[in-house]
Amino acid sequence: SDTARVTGVFEPGRFTTVAVGNASICGLNESRNPYCWGLGEFGELGVGQPGRSALPVRARAPEPLVDLVAGSLHICGLGESGAAYCWGLNAGGRLGTGEPETVAPFRTLPTAVAGGLSFSELVAGVSSVCGLETGTGRAWCWGSATDGQLGNGERSGSREMPVVVATEERFVALQSKELWAGPRAVAARTEDGRVFVWGASPDDGPSWLGYAGATPVEVPLPGPATASTSVCAQLDAGVLCWPVLTGDVPPEVLGVLTPTADMSIRLYETDALDLAFFEGGYHCRRDAGTYACTDAWAFPLPGLDFDGETAVHVATFGRGGCAVTDTGRVWCWRGDFFEAFLAAGPGSE
Repeated sequence: SDTARVTGVFEPGRFTTVAVGNASICGLNESRNPYCWGLGEFGELGVGQPGRSALPVRARAPEPLVDLVAGSLHICGLGESGAAYCWGLNAGGRLGTGEPETVAPFRTLPTAVAGGLSFSELVAGVSSVCGLETGTGRAWCWGSATDGQLGNGERSGSREMPVVVATEERFVALQSKELWAGPRAVAARTEDGRVFVWGASPDDGPSWLGYAGATPVEVPLPGPATASTSVCAQLDAGVLCWPVLTGDVPPEVLGVLTPTADMSIRLYETDALDLAFFEGGYHCRRDAGTYACTDAWAFPLPGLDFDGETAVHVATFGRGGCAVTDTGRVWCWRGDFFEAFLAAGPGSE
């Protein structure tokens, strides 16, 4: 109620990609223009002023974008040139512009990430961002380092511009509609299918992940991975996951987990990976028409009904998320209510 309502031209047409933050959503249309809606008190809508909008308004990116990622209260886009642009809250330097939050607490317009690097992919955590450098396969990260999610060996403080991840490994994917960077962890895959994880390693206690640290740690997989998140990897045999199972494990979780020779890795068997979503922080499965969810898990979320349309891109945040379907429409769900509703795109006006 204390911010102006943002207005703009509503003509995004069909969407191709969506990114979901804590209070806002952004999507790319077929012309590679970003449109955002929701709350934008910290400039997350990218229109040049704080505000909010119930309809998609065009963010003022300096060039067409090929991808979008979202953290808690910040959005980043990957330009056709390989440049990265971020906007929204700058707490902990998560925008990567080289400016500390005391100088630039937030940015209301897409602003170039410092350092002049060219990226092929971006992935965002709650308070950090990582990118895969074009041509070299090196990973760079910026933002909060409180859990080691920058991969440079630090577990405190922050970095306002990209720092290189401390490894000699070269990666082919950080995110390519198959990798997920959670609030505290990042995963990367090499060309030969090895998976490395960093983050989720606070000073004051052990990680809930079986493999994590302030620098990249290789997950001991029985074979090459074709896709991975920070907690799971897809192999020919199925999906292997490696959270540390502690305390009382809910029966619905045990029902889909099969111990392997390495007890810190579990096999998640599914025949419908194309209908399952890698969703961070919660394990959810259907039970007699309802969904049961437990905290501190990260496993595929069962498929949702998008009025018969097929999801081609999915993004989540917490228990909510959005999917772009083959019709170019954006469907979203929230909280414990796993019933998708039409949010944007053709027919949503």
